[in-house]
Amino acid sequence: MKKLRILHRYMGLLFSPAILFFAFSGALQTFDLHSTNKSTGYVPPLWLVEMAQLHKKQTLTLNKAKSKPAQADQGSSDPGSQKKDVAAKKSPLPLKCFVVVMSVGLMATTLLGIYMAFRFGGDGRLVWGMLAIGTLLPIAMMFL
Repeated sequence: MKKLRILHRYMGLLFSPAILFFAFSGALQTFDLHSTNKSTGYVPPLWLVEMAQLHKKQTLTLNKAKSKPAQADQGSSDPGSQKKDVAAKKSPLPLKCFVVVMSVGLMATTLLGIYMAFRFGGDGRLVWGMLAIGTLLPIAMMFL
């Protein structure tokens, strides 16, 4: 059991920088803060767009916006349109709020795990080393 706890500690430290990044960037994407909104005039900052691109596509290369072809209105003759209308009436806000709270909880428990590794985990140099590897390895892989 002791070996499992040690394995859990160091795997947690290795992956904690990525967990923090993806939880944070995912929370921002939940409310489309990475997307331009033409109706409100909102233009996201470049760092947010790049963070979302890295989260979704694992690259910093931004794709040019593609224009979607306009679809003809099929009216009520489409049997699936009634289901779409019902789905459109449901508000996604409660689930979005839950996802943001979940992201905050994931970040908080990850930070708590890092604190516990420093406080109760033995050699601080090994803890710092695992955090450094967990931070630098994905950054290096981005440039391969």
